[in-house]
Amino acid sequence: MEVASGEWDEAARLCEESIEVARQVGADTLEPLCLSVLAEIDAYKGEAEKPRREIPELLRSAERAGFNTRIHDLLRAGAVLELSCGDPEAGWRQVATRFGDLEALDENLAHLAGSVAIEALTATGDLAAAERLLALLDDYVAVADTGHRSLALRCRGLLLAAHGNTEGAVAALEAAAADPEPPQSVNPLELGRTLLALGTVQRKARHKRAARESLQRAVEIFEQLGARIWLENARSELRRIGGRGPTDGELSETERRIVELVVAGRRNREVADELSLSPHTIAWNLAKVYRKLGVTSRTELAARFAATPTA
Repeated sequence: MEVASGEWDEAARLCEESIEVARQVGADTLEPLCLSVLAEIDAYKGEAEKPRREIPELLRSAERAGFNTRIHDLLRAGAVLELSCGDPEAGWRQVATRFGDLEALDENLAHLAGSVAIEALTATGDLAAAERLLALLDDYVAVADTGHRSLALRCRGLLLAAHGNTEGAVAALEAAAADPEPPQSVNPLELGRTLLALGTVQRKARHKRAARESLQRAVEIFEQLGARIWLENARSELRRIGGRGPTDGELSETERRIVELVVAGRRNREVADELSLSPHTIAWNLAKVYRKLGVTSRTELAARFAATPTA
């Protein structure tokens, strides 16, 4: 749960504590389970060589122990790493054996397809295979009460972009980046990847302002997560826009939304719920706002905006 919510440092801490306890009590199957979570985090952070070296053996351990969900998580992590490194063919090789002659997807395969497989196929130019897999994902989303709808929309956007339908791609990716309906919550890494894809398509369509806002949000998410390769990818796209971006003293779109709610008297938890972010992310962005505006508290922030409401 901590990995999915973007609290990777907390997830790593829990794993390390669990490994220590597992060794003390002789729970032999739990240590490789925790090590697989740590490898997953390393892959998302872009620590490339370590997870590439460790994941194959951890997959064998998970298969021996029958940890099927862990198998899918490790495969997805390896594929996400390769996609971040710009090697979709390697990403597809990570998961290809899971997608043979399928007539339907279960929850794990749906997640694997939506998160990495369809994107990898699209990037390699195998659009027919990507369309077939997306059709299966759409069938699953139509009947399952899960958070996979945003993944399906992102895949549709990527495919539309590959076919040259830029406006359709933007519409699908904007829908993919929208706040999910309760009780679903935001996976920050997936949202960041969606915003990166959206900003890239918007840039190519010459929607510079929209592209800058999407990519800046992606930068903020990847920065907060510590996903260094994804962060550099988003920054690289931002640099390609050209023109004048926000200066050090200006607020990003996310920061402006947070300030509006804080000045209105909302607590961090309430702001987090409103924007579908974690309280930690709100606190981190608020600290950046304080530095940019030269204030040190909510009271000073409110006074600053009361004195200059047009700011």
